[in-house]
Amino acid sequence: MRNSWIFLEQVLRVASNLFVFAIIVRHYGAIEIGEYAYTISVVSILVVFAKFGTEQIILKDFSDESQQINQTFSFAILQLAMFSIVVFFLSLAAFSFFVNLSELMLLALILILIQPVIVSTLYFQAQSKLHLISMLNVIVIIMTSVFKIICVFYNLGIEMIVVSYLFEQSLTGLFLLIYLVSASRVKIDFRFKLREFQCLSKSLLIKSLPLLISSLSIIIYMRTDQIMIGLLHDSSEVGLYAVAIKIYEATLIFPVIITTYFAPKIYKKKNSGGCYHEMLSQIFLIVMLYNALVVIFVVLLGERVITTFFGNDFLLSFSILIVLTISGVFASIGIARGPWVIVEGIQKLSMYYIVVGALSNVILNYIFIPSFGALGAAYASAISQFIVAFVSPCVFRKTRLFYILFLSSFSFKSLRGVLDAYKVK
Repeated sequence: MRNSWIFLEQVLRVASNLFVFAIIVRHYGAIEIGEYAYTISVVSILVVFAKFGTEQIILKDFSDESQQINQTFSFAILQLAMFSIVVFFLSLAAFSFFVNLSELMLLALILILIQPVIVSTLYFQAQSKLHLISMLNVIVIIMTSVFKIICVFYNLGIEMIVVSYLFEQSLTGLFLLIYLVSASRVKIDFRFKLREFQCLSKSLLIKSLPLLISSLSIIIYMRTDQIMIGLLHDSSEVGLYAVAIKIYEATLIFPVIITTYFAPKIYKKKNSGGCYHEMLSQIFLIVMLYNALVVIFVVLLGERVITTFFGNDFLLSFSILIVLTISGVFASIGIARGPWVIVEGIQKLSMYYIVVGALSNVILNYIFIPSFGALGAAYASAISQFIVAFVSPCVFRKTRLFYILFLSSFSFKSLRGVLDAYKVK
């Protein structure tokens, strides 16, 4: 039952990202949707600075039974509040002096200020109560989806869609925070001694700085396309890309589900001293077969899907979607490789791949976008995904085993293992 809530959340999120977004796109058009997508992408990077890579540190502290929960909780909220305020006003000053600060951007910047509420979500994650978070997320997704449809029905401005995004990102954490305080599960007390606060802050900054670099690389890797299209081209091209990326992201949910399903089995095999390589090869095979079907589906029916859901104005998104779908093959391999990276303890090496991918994506976007527009960003994404998935592992000796595991997935033994697992005769 608990896992069903997590699954329901993912299904609703995909449905909202496709169907509700399609309604919004049809109403507001490519230019306004492009401005919205560009704004959210920029603010998403600023939010990473506001969090300063502290999430995993806070989560670890909550999981440590020797820690004083009230002190940890209070300090985490206070520290995130300080980071958020500093980043908000620096961003406000930068936009005011160097670019035209639009109402849309000003409204979206509020997302930076509400980051302290994530502390309550991290607390419940540490208590292994992900199903409660998913239950609330389901409610929030439904509420915000209805709100977005109302905005379209009453012809409200695109600013109200940003407001709904703020609600979607903050309500779950806010509800959990209210519950924790009202039920006296935690007691928030900001009265820290100066020396104690300085020691805690210094320790947190030292631990979180590498994670900030990691998080920043990931968000640049994910969001730089839409930002650079907006900077090097125009908002309508961002809108075309935003439609293609929404469909593309929906296709990645299956590799995530499959990897999540197999990951505990792989960890168990590793901990018991067994060989998990065959199981990993099976994941690679399933993911590759799935992506082959996705590519065929997009090539044959992608154009009809775009015109049906988003309208003829977004027909040019079709060619972008094809390139992104091909890049999804490489992205899915990276997702499926995740459990292997963890069990072998090579997360640091894996992070180098992400940094290389982020840098190559920025450079390639700068080369391709002026000539090809949004399609150029798709080319850059495909190439950088290929570099991360297949080129980077050859650099380090510990990660070269990936090539053997991946190639072995195309063997008859792996295929038979997949068929036996699903009892296909």
